[in-house]
Amino acid sequence: MIRKNTTNRHADFLSLGLVFGLWLVLVLACGSPKQSTPSGSASPPPTTETPAAPPIAITPLALARAYEDNEVAADGKYEGKVLVVSGTVESIDTVFGTTSVTLKGKNMSIVSVQCFFDDSHKGAIANLKKGQKITVQGTCDGKSLNVHLKDCAIIPNRGV
Repeated sequence: MIRKNTTNRHADFLSLGLVFGLWLVLVLACGSPKQSTPSGSASPPPTTETPAAPPIAITPLALARAYEDNEVAADGKYEGKVLVVSGTVESIDTVFGTTSVTLKGKNMSIVSVQCFFDDSHKGAIANLKKGQKITVQGTCDGKSLNVHLKDCAIIPNRGV
């Protein structure tokens, strides 16, 4: 009888091993399902990105006026959007270690457009002069005393 129980145990382990082995082969063979087109080739995953909106061209005067008239409405229209602003250099500064160029808004106004540049633009900014007409592209970052544009770049050879 002892021998019969040992044989039964071996048969049970063998059966269990076969079942586990078949299960493992099925899992590995099936893997994750692949989407395919009718021709049998795999289709690329769908994209959810929307194309970037074209930059909004605006003068410093119009942008400053929009923020002076209604900051909430101006934020809704411009904040987070890429703007192209052509105007006259009012000042060239370093603010908290960041290079900035302020474009003149309207006369007798405390609101101007302040453009912030990373260090890679220092050479071009060093060549600017007050009163010079330039075109800048940057992302509107709302208003804090001045209207702020971040991640700016000077666009060369563009008429104002």
